[in-house]
Amino acid sequence: MQTIRHTLCPLCHFDQVKSWMKTVDFMVTREGFEIWQCNDCGFRFTQNAPDADEMGKYYQSREYISHSDIKKGLMNRLYHLGRTLMLRVKWRMIGKMAKPGKLLDIGCGTGYFPDFMKRKGYDVTGVESDPNAREFASKQFGLKVYSPKDFLENKPGGQFDVITLWHVLEHVHDFNLYMEKIIEHLAQAGIIVIALPNNTAFDARHYRECWAGYDVPRHLWHFTPATFQLLAERHGFSILKMKRLPLDPFYNSMLSEKYKGNRFSLISGVLYGKMAYIESLIKLRRSSSLVYLLGSRC
Repeated sequence: MQTIRHTLCPLCHFDQVKSWMKTVDFMVTREGFEIWQCNDCGFRFTQNAPDADEMGKYYQSREYISHSDIKKGLMNRLYHLGRTLMLRVKWRMIGKMAKPGKLLDIGCGTGYFPDFMKRKGYDVTGVESDPNAREFASKQFGLKVYSPKDFLENKPGGQFDVITLWHVLEHVHDFNLYMEKIIEHLAQAGIIVIALPNNTAFDARHYRECWAGYDVPRHLWHFTPATFQLLAERHGFSILKMKRLPLDPFYNSMLSEKYKGNRFSLISGVLYGKMAYIESLIKLRRSSSLVYLLGSRC
């Protein structure tokens, strides 16, 4: 298998990086992976991750819900219920920053979010890597959805008032290239919305190598508020606002309990999810996931 080994920090290019934690692909293969950390900026990343050509098999799971429409099983039902509730939360979050206009949703999955935004008056376009999810979004919702290759070749065309990446940037092999392409597609005074797991959260600290937010090897990059701010500034953006995703600590905790082998993962997950949520109310930067709303500094 072709893997990618970093001898320099992928974010700041410092030449001293070291192993920080060993964990496992709990969802598909049970293979072991290491998360490394930069000694300078503190950025964490999955070392020896599969390259883009090899990564596909790590998404071949019925449990990878965002690429399917499966509703059987408790976790799947909870995911779909949570997604329905969060669509309105995301709409309100964006609506306070940008009036209805052109919206590009990168990593749109099966298309529920762009369809919701279309019904709220936005002119929507999607980008999705999974061909089955692209087909579902197109047939079910009539959406125009491009592949990542199309996006990187500027095929969506034009500029967008809002560009969203809901738990996507941690998956892409070249986050700097994506940030550059996002700049090219962003209209003047447009906003970017990027949601990412936050490994300084209570649930991340509690579950450590079993934390669902690491999700190796699918998650290549493990951002904190500090390291994401460094990335944003290097590409000419400022963080206008940060928001929490209120259901993520519960979902992450329930999934982490399952990874630990707890028979009562639902009960324990709700308990620890509540503790994580309470901490996020006190310290926003300790939220299980954070939504960064970015604007250009130019």
